[in-house]
Amino acid sequence: MRVFRTGFLPDRVPRAYPPHTDLIAAPRQTQAQPDMRRFRGPHFWQNGYGACFACAVARAEYMGRLGSIHDPAISFMFTYLAARVQGYAHLPPEYHPRTVGDNGCEAGLLMDSLHNVGAVLAEDYPCPGDPAFRTEMAYDVPQGKAFQDVLEKAYDARGLVLHEVLVAKGERAEAMSNLLKSFVAPVLTWYVDAAYMQNRGQTVTTMNESDPLGGLHAQTALAITPEGRVELDNWWRHDTDEIYWGTLDGTCLVDPDLIERMNSVRIFALKNAPLVKGKQ
Repeated sequence: MRVFRTGFLPDRVPRAYPPHTDLIAAPRQTQAQPDMRRFRGPHFWQNGYGACFACAVARAEYMGRLGSIHDPAISFMFTYLAARVQGYAHLPPEYHPRTVGDNGCEAGLLMDSLHNVGAVLAEDYPCPGDPAFRTEMAYDVPQGKAFQDVLEKAYDARGLVLHEVLVAKGERAEAMSNLLKSFVAPVLTWYVDAAYMQNRGQTVTTMNESDPLGGLHAQTALAITPEGRVELDNWWRHDTDEIYWGTLDGTCLVDPDLIERMNSVRIFALKNAPLVKGKQ
């Protein structure tokens, strides 16, 4: 039985994120159907790292551009690295790490890193699945000139703002649908079990939130299908290495009633903004 990596961590210092209703209250472009699959973009491959939330935010940012699916995505691996380093930002520089562990990341620290360091494109900082990716890129913090070289490639991402869906159980699917209709891809975080890790395309209707082999995982919602099921993107399938999960495109369908009743579910929404070349 294959056990896939999760990696979403609750904020150690609780944060109050703006409500998702701020994103849909103002007049904005909308669509009739809650479907953003056409904006999905390139496949992401987590490859055993705890980078699921970085993947989910990178996907939400990419989809929020409403642009060509051939545009370059931001590097979820650089964002994941920067988020872990951000946890040491309160310390003097001499205590900043040269390497970081792979224990997942918090939502707040990831957003802080995007605002403070910026976003780097995947073509400038490769991710797993790219032949140019090296294992040390997941752990080693660039130093000296290497760090300056990365900063020169960074985009100002301070316009990206994380919101949270704050609704009661029974209203989550409707909130996700309203976001998708407003061209905002929701980020779902929830506790997934070992059975979920064996999914081969079947609709997910149950989840054991006490499974010791499970963990908190982050995924991006692509659509609410005409049948009412939630289609989630994921980062666990890599056909090149014969690692299969979910459908042929690495997604899955979830019964909305499951999302409504689970205790571990949190839903975020990313306010998108153009990335500006050159971190100011």
